[in-house]
Parts: sequence; structure tokens; C-alpha cells
Amino acid sequence: MNRAERRAREKEKKKDSNKKVEALAWLRSLPPAKQILIDSLVKIEAKKENNNLLQAIDRCFSAAVFEELENLEWEDVKRIIDKSAELMLDDAHKMKNLKESLGGSYDMAIKKINEEMAPEVEKRVRELIKDGYNQKVSVKMLIEEFNTLSTAMLTNTYKKTKAIIKDEENIKKISEKKESAENVNKIKDAMGEPDKEVADALEYIFEDELKENLNNKKGIDENKDEIQEKEIKNSKLKIVKEITKVIEREVQGEYGLYNIKGSVVTVDEEFAFSSAKDVNCWASAERENLLKQIEEIKSKINHINSCEHEAIEVIETFMNI
Repeated sequence: MNRAERRAREKEKKKDSNKKVEALAWLRSLPPAKQILIDSLVKIEAKKENNNLLQAIDRCFSAAVFEELENLEWEDVKRIIDKSAELMLDDAHKMKNLKESLGGSYDMAIKKINEEMAPEVEKRVRELIKDGYNQKVSVKMLIEEFNTLSTAMLTNTYKKTKAIIKDEENIKKISEKKESAENVNKIKDAMGEPDKEVADALEYIFEDELKENLNNKKGIDENKDEIQEKEIKNSKLKIVKEITKVIEREVQGEYGLYNIKGSVVTVDEEFAFSSAKDVNCWASAERENLLKQIEEIKSKINHINSCEHEAIEVIETFMNI
């Protein structure tokens, strides 16, 4: 936006502000009864417009999803729309709280989010991705750590940061390949073309040694496979996915799917652990919580039983008097 456009925009904004001031002054000059009537009519019309806008958003949103994802059924899209409505309410609530904490200014709230809070969230997202946490667990942790921001804000920041990291990794790979190619060319320039006779002679001299090394390597690999097969054969766990490049595995057990990435194990994309101690702490907390619930249920059952006996006694004793 250039200077002329900025000035035109500021002029239009000032004009709208003046109109609002004039309209408010006119409204206050009216008798109280008319003020209440006009206020009610404005609210009714605003509600209609708001409902129309929400319906248009739902129609366009569902149509866009169907265009991009043809295999989805109507129930799937309806569930997505309901989820988006839930996210909107949460976002509106969090924005309202931010505005109130900053004197009721929407612009100040957006500025605080973009300039102060967004960099902190991005930094934390990078740490979580580096530690191997998946999206579901990461967003859950972000919601707890940045409770003044909405789920929608945090989820979008997670996905944007992940895309940035991917772009950075691609740029780094391209740079490394380019550097490697330049080094190879430098070596070729320094050494010149290889002598074919010398190459043939080296191959002839070391042929037996090369064959022996290959056979030894093959034997080691076969023994390694046999050991691994024996270890897994006696267990009910089986590896369903293994990415050795980034040291990531998915192991299917009787009670869940385990994703192992780096030093973090994620269970059914819900719980994440980095040690046996973490698992023990989680299990103890869950058991303690269940025992409390059981005690509460027992107490309620006893109360119901007591009420039942007492109510029957009252009916039998006093109803026939």
C-alpha cells in the first residue's frame, strides 16, 4: 500500500467514524422510549444479517470441502462444520477477553498476538516437532501453555510452522546437493580424467578382497535379521511401519498403536511418553482418578438406596392416613 492509498483509507475511516458519532448523538437526543425501540429494531436486523452470513459461510465452506475432497460423505462435512462452529465460538471468546484486557481495542489485540505471542508460539511448536510430538498432542500442550489464545489460532500456527520447517529442510537439502556437486567438480578439475588402465589394474588386484568383504557383510546382515526375527517372534507386538532415515516406527500392540519417533513414544495419537517413569506416573494418576470416581459412584448409589427406602417408608406410613 502506497502513501496515497494509505491516506485515502485513513480519510474513509475518519469519515465513517464521524458518521457513527453523528448517528449516536442523534439517537441520544430522542426520548427514551424511541431509543429503546430503535435499539431493539437494530438488534433484530443485526441478528438476521448475522444468521444470513453464518448460513452463507456454512454453504460455501461445505461446497469447498466437497470440491477438494470428493470422497467425503455429507455426515463427515456436517461434523467438520459443527467443529468449525465450536472453534469460532472459542475464538470469539478468547478475542473478547484479549480486547477487554487491552482496553477494548480489536486492533491492539491483533497487534499483541502478531508481534508478541506468535513468535513465542512458533518457537514452542519448533521444539515440540523436534522432540517428535505429533499434531494432536502438540496442539493439546499448546492449549495448556498458551491459554489466552484460541484453539484455532494455535492449530493454524502449528500447521504454518510445520510448513515453514519443511521448506527450510528442502532449501537446506538443495544447498547441500549444490555444494556437493561443486566439490566433485573441483576434485575432477584437480585430478583430471581417471586413467582406465590404472582403474582396471586396481580392480584386478583387489577383486578377491572385495568379494570377501561383500560376503562377510552379507553374513552379518543375515545374522542380524535372524536375531531380530527371533526377538519379535516371541512377542505379540509387530512392526507395522519403520522409517530408518528419521528413526521412526509404528508398533501395533494388543491395546494400542505406538508411534516411536526420536525419544518420544505416542500412544494412539493421544498420550506421549519419553521414559518408563512417565508411563508409571500417567498410569498411577489414571488409576487414582478412577478410584475417586468409583468412590463417588458408590456414595451416590448409597444415597439413592437410602432415599428409596425412606420414600417407600413415607408412602406406606403416611399415604393411607
